[in-house]
Amino acid sequence: MKQKFFIPGKLPGANDITKANRSHWSIGSKQKKDVQKLICWHIKKAKLKPMKQIYIKYFWFEPNKKRDLDNITAAQKFINDSLVEMRIIENDGWDFVKGLWHHFEIKKDKESIGVFVELDDEPKSAMAFDYSVEEFFTA
Repeated sequence: MKQKFFIPGKLPGANDITKANRSHWSIGSKQKKDVQKLICWHIKKAKLKPMKQIYIKYFWFEPNKKRDLDNITAAQKFINDSLVEMRIIENDGWDFVKGLWHHFEIKKDKESIGVFVELDDEPKSAMAFDYSVEEFFTA
């Protein structure tokens, strides 16, 4: 079974997360809570069903190349924790999340900036990257 959802806008990157956590523990904690609340809303909106084990594909759409790829992907922790919080998966450990893949693209229009997340329970189809970017924004 495949399930998809889109989170519009730029999520905090590793630099943002580090800065928040170093400024004061409560600022980092508030950032995590606020971001996860947003992600949970989009998961609920997508009406995702619980899954036993998943392979996750992240399609990151950025407005430019200012942020390093590894900086961008730090937000996957917020996404995975939100999947657990919303009970889509029981846990985000190795027994439940079987693989992670990332793809990056530059999109100039503001409506397309964000991350598209695809959950799949089949390893072969999870590894395939046969898609059209437009399909993310037509659902």
